Amino acid sequence: MRATVFSIFFPNIVEEVRIAQRKCVEKFLPKDWSFAQLMHVPELGERFPHATALERCIELNSNDLTCILDIDCIPLDEKAFPFLEKCVVQNYGKGLAGAVQRANHISNNKHLYVGPFCMAFSKDYYKELGSPSFRETERGDAGEELTYRWTERSGFLSSAGKSPYKYSSNIHFMWPTSCMQKMWDLEFGFKFGFGTTYGAAGVSPNLFFHMFNVRMPQMQTAFVKKCDEVLNKEGVLA
Repeated sequence: MRATVFSIFFPNIVEEVRIAQRKCVEKFLPKDWSFAQLMHVPELGERFPHATALERCIELNSNDLTCILDIDCIPLDEKAFPFLEKCVVQNYGKGLAGAVQRANHISNNKHLYVGPFCMAFSKDYYKELGSPSFRETERGDAGEELTYRWTERSGFLSSAGKSPYKYSSNIHFMWPTSCMQKMWDLEFGFKFGFGTTYGAAGVSPNLFFHMFNVRMPQMQTAFVKKCDEVLNKEGVLA
């Protein structure tokens, strides 16, 4: 399946971060896939600039598979993008795949969702579901509505509990395998935070890395350092 990987950034992101991410993404980008970094300049009074930018990316995508990465999120392994693709094409192209996320500031029964900082899905199926918005809602944070809509369409009723199988089979989470600084709760003892690495059992413990809060200068420095490590390990000059 042909795909486009989109990465949105705002004017406050320095060029060094953008270059470092591009090198890492292009290193592991599958043949015939496309990659685009797009700057979004919020209009005066715009309430949901990130959501607006992401929805625009989907419309721009001429390929069916849409993959979204935050500007401070990179693949770590050649298996990373193929894993997302495999998860999406399962269930007749109705899969939603990516890194697990939880909005701890919202009381929504500890709902877990595929975070829009690392996410993949079929554009056709997204439109079939009514093109759900990436905006925050009463029941979720940015991008969380997609997990609700995918789950509800599957006919699976999620509920509170301690089983990792309380989500429908078309939702595919990558879980944290390491973290530079643990900050926030997920579930089942997992936490995530600054500099989190995500993996999948039976595939690789190191599929994607997300810095978080890259608008902060110290996080930009740490992110570029991580990219340099990845590129040098793979024999690519940073």
